[in-house]
Parts: sequence; structure tokens; C-alpha cells
Amino acid sequence: MNLDYLKTFLTVAEKKSFSRAAEKLKLSQPAISFQIKALEKKYGQLLIDRSTQSLSLTPAGEILFSKAKKILEIQEELEMEISSLSKEVKGQLVIGASTIPGEYILPSLVSVFKKRHPKVKILIEIGDSLEIIKKLLEKEIDLGFVGATFPNPQLSFKKFLPDELVLIAHPEHPLARKKSVTLEEAIKFPFLTREAGSGTLKTFQQELEKHSLSLKDLDIVIELGSTQAILTAVESGLGVSVVSRWAARLAALSNLIAVVPLKKPIKRDIFLVLRKKMSLTPAQIAFVEFVEKEKKKPKIWSKFID
Repeated sequence: MNLDYLKTFLTVAEKKSFSRAAEKLKLSQPAISFQIKALEKKYGQLLIDRSTQSLSLTPAGEILFSKAKKILEIQEELEMEISSLSKEVKGQLVIGASTIPGEYILPSLVSVFKKRHPKVKILIEIGDSLEIIKKLLEKEIDLGFVGATFPNPQLSFKKFLPDELVLIAHPEHPLARKKSVTLEEAIKFPFLTREAGSGTLKTFQQELEKHSLSLKDLDIVIELGSTQAILTAVESGLGVSVVSRWAARLAALSNLIAVVPLKKPIKRDIFLVLRKKMSLTPAQIAFVEFVEKEKKKPKIWSKFID
């Protein structure tokens, strides 16, 4: 039995699309079709109903879907248990991260880890917090770093590092001359926000609710897909925004933007998130233990945020 073919079948069934499955697995559509047809030939049954616009499984496909998931889970457990017998830390580690930890924290962290464990191949996938959570649940990544919690019984969130959302404006903006402002004062000006799914946006929305406000009370001139896009737009004078202190630091030091203190700071945490029911490989164990130790060294991180 070709386990790769089973993985392809599961992906097609979950994505309900040959093209989306091909994109996820980084295979061509003809390769996807070949593997599905090979499985159908093996079992002598059609597994996928192609007669309708919306892809669906046949009764035989439903049975294979259920059993294939169990087979692949057993295979994963087998590989992890056998690899755990080796004391050598090696293998692949796939980390998912939202923008702030992915672009401003993980590069230096991974650099130190790689020096200690050179045989671990590390891949980092960056997306918004909601995308990272989804990939973790779908087992596309091994662990994640996000800027907000998304309660789910399958996940465990651990505080990693403290963060703060700061108000930023163009250096010549009226707010830039103030020693501090209230949130109510800040939202009177044209505002730039992140896209839905962003941990930064979720934290900001929660802060607005504490002030009996919502995004509807803002004059939102543009919604942007990344923190860097927000910084560039503020540098261009398009409006004001809130971003992580981690992200604002270098632009503020270069006087490209001004950080305007809020009278009531918006505090939050960066979280390490894991699936609760997962057997960790030696590489995953080593990285989680490394992260737990590093987060207890405030002097290391203070230079990035002070």
C-alpha cells in the first residue's frame, strides 16, 4: 500500500478539490488524478464522485477516508516512537508563525537553536494568527507562534514573550507632538488596520470593546495584509495605526514613524501553541525546551523592545 497515495486521497477529500490538493501537496493536478485512479483500480471501486460540480466521496470513498486517517496517524506515531529512541536531535521541524514572531522574533531564536542542533532542518511558514492555527489543526505544521489565543479543545497555548501594541503616526502628524493620548483621541484620525484573522487586530478589537467602542467607530481608510505594509503606509502619511512594539522599533529609531504613548497601554502576549494530543519528536522536544529556557532570559529580549 502506498501511504503517499492515501495522503493524497485524504487531502483531496478534505479540500474538496483536486486543484487545491495539488497546491497544498505541491504536486501537479495530473499527478493527483493518477494517484486517485491508482487507488480506485486497487480497490475496484470509485472513491470520488466526479459527476457533480462539488466534489464528494462515494460510499467506498467514505470508508477509505475513515481508515486512511487511522493508518496515517499510526504511521506518524510509529515514526515518532522509533525516532525517540535515538538521542541525536535531527530531522525536520516545521514552525508556523504570525507576522510579529515570524519576522521579528524567530529569526534570532532559530539561529541560536541551529548552532546547537545543526542536524535539524527548520522550515518557517508565516501567515496571520488564524491561518497558523488552521495549519496546526490540519497538521501542516508542528507548532506555532501567534499573537492571540483562539480557544480550541485540541490546542494548548503557552505564554512565550510579552508584547505591547503601540500607536504609530507620521513624525509630522499632530499626534506625534503629544506626550500621550487616549484611545478615544487616537481614533478620531484616519486609521489603518490589519486584515481579519490577524492577532494584532483581535487584540485591538478587544481593547476597543473595553472602551465601549468597535471598528465601526473608526475612520478606516485602508485594511492591509501585513505589519510591514502598515508601517509603510504610516510612513507615507496615510493614517495612524497600532502595531506591535517589536515591529515599530526600527522604524521609530530611524525617525520614519513616531510612537505615540497611549495613556492606557495595550498589553498582550506572544504564545507558543501546540496540539494537545501529539507525540513529540526529539527535534520538537528540543525546540520546545529551548524556547522555555530562552523566554526566561529577559536581558536577551529587552534590547529588541526597549
